[in-house]
Amino acid sequence: MVARVRERLAVGYGRDVPPAPRAPLMPHVETRVMAAATGFSSNVLDLCAYMSAQFLGNSTLLSDESKREMQRVHWMNKKIDHHYGVGFDLWKVDGALVVGHGGGFPGFITRIAMDPERKIGVAVLTNALDPLSGILANGVLSTIYYFLKHTVQFRPSRRRTSHTARYQGRFSSRWSDTDVIRAGGQLVAFAPALDRPTDEAVVLKHLRGHEFKITSGSEFGYLGEKVVFQFGRKGRLTGLTWGPNRSRAVRTALRAPKGGGAPGRP
Repeated sequence: MVARVRERLAVGYGRDVPPAPRAPLMPHVETRVMAAATGFSSNVLDLCAYMSAQFLGNSTLLSDESKREMQRVHWMNKKIDHHYGVGFDLWKVDGALVVGHGGGFPGFITRIAMDPERKIGVAVLTNALDPLSGILANGVLSTIYYFLKHTVQFRPSRRRTSHTARYQGRFSSRWSDTDVIRAGGQLVAFAPALDRPTDEAVVLKHLRGHEFKITSGSEFGYLGEKVVFQFGRKGRLTGLTWGPNRSRAVRTALRAPKGGGAPGRP
């Protein structure tokens, strides 16, 4: 491997096994006889371009006939409902057929996943031995399907809803993390640590000022209770109260209205 290529490669690490520090970085080695399986280096943008070329109607690499043959089931594995085509795995996420492939090499675990019908592709590249890239890819697809399923509910509103952007961010408490995002003028909150984050997603309805109400979710959660966002100096979002629990903002640079006043009618 030439030096100029090696310098641009990501650093690979071993597993995280507490209380010891993460294992030293994995050296990049020549793949030699394994080159056909793991003999190239890539990045997310290139893999996205590759996945786009696998959708029907794109003749960049293969004919549609070849793609249909590669993306159909040739070998079945009924025990885990994870089958094999030609060069691709086939499985389902929320009832949708997904085609892709995973990879593992010292210091790296990866996965690409494509939905040929909707022409959606997800590439997950990790530089350690313990991340579950397949679970992460499925989680991304499941999140996309959640918002596609609720397109009507989250469609853009003609009413003034731009103020909701200032409440977006990640919030951390002693119990868990919560992500709050805007979808079609509404606020949606979910737990990013879950394999399928939107399985427990909730919609927040604006009440007054910086107060919202939890209008969906599990009856074992805080359904019907309030969520109140807090702002500090210069209108910077600092945290929220979710039912009885307080969380601090850990990833946001969004600001409240000048003077910290109410956001107005959503």
